[in-house]
Amino acid sequence: MTPSISSLASILHEIRTPIQTVLGTAELLQETSLNPEQEEYVRQIMFSAKVLHTLSNDILDFEKLRTNKFQIERIPFNLIQVVEQSICLVSIEAYNKGLELLCTIDYNIPRTVYGDPVRVQQVLLNFLKNAVKFTPSGYISLTVTMQKQEGKDILVFQVSDTGIGIADDKKSTIFQPFVQVINDMTRQYGGSGLGLSICSQLVNLMGGYCGIKDNTPKGTTFYFSLPLESAPGSAHPPKISLPTNSRILVVDDSPEYRKNLLRILGFMCDAEVTP
Repeated sequence: MTPSISSLASILHEIRTPIQTVLGTAELLQETSLNPEQEEYVRQIMFSAKVLHTLSNDILDFEKLRTNKFQIERIPFNLIQVVEQSICLVSIEAYNKGLELLCTIDYNIPRTVYGDPVRVQQVLLNFLKNAVKFTPSGYISLTVTMQKQEGKDILVFQVSDTGIGIADDKKSTIFQPFVQVINDMTRQYGGSGLGLSICSQLVNLMGGYCGIKDNTPKGTTFYFSLPLESAPGSAHPPKISLPTNSRILVVDDSPEYRKNLLRILGFMCDAEVTP
């Protein structure tokens, strides 16, 4: 497998620019006057080009990791901004599938931390995109919390979905490259089968770890943790004083959304269904 991956990585260095050109041209073509048939052709071109672009990036990253050529940065960056950008990048696809997209960030997390913003977003986006891809209906929920582990501050990112789920006997191999569980899924849903393996290796390089667990009542939760290093002068977001004796009415036709919104708000609640 090693020689073939190395050879393919060399070839992909040469074809990545043409792929990006195809994507850019297709996006420009979408802005012109097209009939419905032509619009469908352009959508197919863009979909295929994006698949090739993701595949080429995965193989190039996998080769860098395999040969220990991957460099992790340690610079100050706005963590809240990275999380919000990641949510925005998957919001359209989630909306098109009719999925609820939820995000909760712990108020105690400082805005500016040390780390590699590009790689943090790469892992977060991979988890979010997988959740959208493998969830036919329901919701996607991202939570970012700060925990104490052995006296150290740890950031924990959790992406939960109400998707197809993963069998218990497959969970131990889900972060390995080219395993059968990945191949079974990618044949139906598309993908390289390398994304989760790359995420796991990147998180390890950043001093953290990845994991998977069941979501209740159905679906999956992928999570990863990273050591938290606050940048000098980093201010915590202002805390919000929640009312103690107020009544709040939440109206929505999605029971999953109501349930998650109430949990996120942290209030004692009654839910009522009306015709």
